[in-house]
Amino acid sequence: MAALNGGVLPALATQIGHWECDVGTGDCSSSSSWVDFHWPVSSILEQAFCRGKSSVDFIRGGNQYQVVFDTDLPGRLKDASMDSPSTASQVNLKTKVKRTVRRFSSQAGKSQYLQREVERQSLSWSNWIGVSFTWLLEPPVVPNQEFPPWRSYILGDDAQPGPHFPEPLRSWPKVGTCAAHPKGDPCNFALERLMPDARCEQAAEWSILQQLWQNRGRRSRLLAAFRVQNRGLITSFVAQEQAMRKRLALGTDFVDGSPREASLGVELLWHGTRSQSSLLDICRDGFDRAHASRAATSPHLAPTRISLPVTFDCRGRTVGKMFEPCSLQRSLLGSAHGAPATCIPRRGSRTLFPGSATRTPAIGCRTPAST
Repeated sequence: MAALNGGVLPALATQIGHWECDVGTGDCSSSSSWVDFHWPVSSILEQAFCRGKSSVDFIRGGNQYQVVFDTDLPGRLKDASMDSPSTASQVNLKTKVKRTVRRFSSQAGKSQYLQREVERQSLSWSNWIGVSFTWLLEPPVVPNQEFPPWRSYILGDDAQPGPHFPEPLRSWPKVGTCAAHPKGDPCNFALERLMPDARCEQAAEWSILQQLWQNRGRRSRLLAAFRVQNRGLITSFVAQEQAMRKRLALGTDFVDGSPREASLGVELLWHGTRSQSSLLDICRDGFDRAHASRAATSPHLAPTRISLPVTFDCRGRTVGKMFEPCSLQRSLLGSAHGAPATCIPRRGSRTLFPGSATRTPAIGCRTPAST
């Protein structure tokens, strides 16, 4: 192509150019707010852009600005020939505030481009929504891949809940599919989306979840659920439950020498979080009770805030009847029938019952009557 007047090339000369600036917060696409550049600023930007300049300065509203173009002249020609936007950065030379600028071939060209983007996003999301292992709890973004990557996720025998665990945990599959995130964020857990029209092998699991939801007195209808299986977290919890059960079966930590493994139980609890990013962190690393403002609840558990300034084990003194331990998942507490119990703090309890070593957890306390 021949140059015209020292740099204005035919591919750009056929376009009038439409310039706009993002004055939103800029932290995500939903917070963008684009405003048009009007003449003469739009003309200044277009001439510098077409002549291949790397930047241009202008004054508007008493402030001096500089716009730095992100692409060189060949890149601008490529964008123009494909009717794609070119980007730049605007900097306020006094306040140093930086904003994103973009150029379309024209106002009509912008509308056509945005319509193509909507169609492309819809097509991309259709591929992600069509499978059950994708993480869909994010703000509207374009997936970084057209198709979600499929990877097998094997839990292994060490991550299988034992017979003392409630359903549907006991029936969880040993092999799943690793979660796929639309932005490519790493996921170290298996994910399966459950719906009311679940397949035959998932119908029983969905029925159990619905019953659990209704038993909590929820008036709203359960629309969907995600089964999250984190191999590391499940393995750790299963191993801890087994270690606690073996220790309680010995009876050596109690004054009467009687075993207490029957007092150990596993409950299904409802946890909550205020943000989607926190939910993803919980799936990756687990739920930290130390940061919970309220305890999770189950039909037999009352929400309670309890502070443990020291770590206690199962040894204790009572006035009247024998001290009796009761347990809730990873927290081992003490309760007495008929008389208050005084727990004796002992160093090293963390090694006996690691789950009870959290200093200030929010936990649910099961009363002796419901033990």
